[in-house]
Amino acid sequence: MEILAPRLVLRDFVDADVEAVAAYQADPRYHTFYGPGEVTAAQARALVERFRIWAAERPRRRFQLAVVREGAVVGCVGLRGEGLGRAELGIELAPAVWGRGYAAEAARAMLAFGFETLGLAEVRAETVSGNARVARLLRGLGFVEVDRRDGDAWMTERGWRHVSWRLSRP
Repeated sequence: MEILAPRLVLRDFVDADVEAVAAYQADPRYHTFYGPGEVTAAQARALVERFRIWAAERPRRRFQLAVVREGAVVGCVGLRGEGLGRAELGIELAPAVWGRGYAAEAARAMLAFGFETLGLAEVRAETVSGNARVARLLRGLGFVEVDRRDGDAWMTERGWRHVSWRLSRP
């Protein structure tokens, strides 16, 4: 599967993508909103394998795609079906490409696919309250905050909570 955006290609993962994912996830800036030990090279391998398994499911309900810029994997974006016309949006980018508008571009392309092709009525997202960058992204895409709740101990220690967001079909 492939979705074209102005500067990006969103495509299914392949085995060769593991190295790129592990490399950007190794950047200390990437770890900011994860708990201790949640990001390892082994977990990056398992994550890419999980995305490849999802791509083979029929009917397909989860679409987690590699974000590719000039031939290099710089992140991933996806919609994971929750049933009843709903899905959850997930996105991550390599810290080296933050601040260039790629997250918004990838998310817009994925949301258009979800609403127009999959016929979704609603998309949800989950963030950490301390992640102002993602909160701005979601607000800019039209998401509204619907809930805040306590998170894991590492989040509470930093004064953060889980934040839930929702976007209805335009």
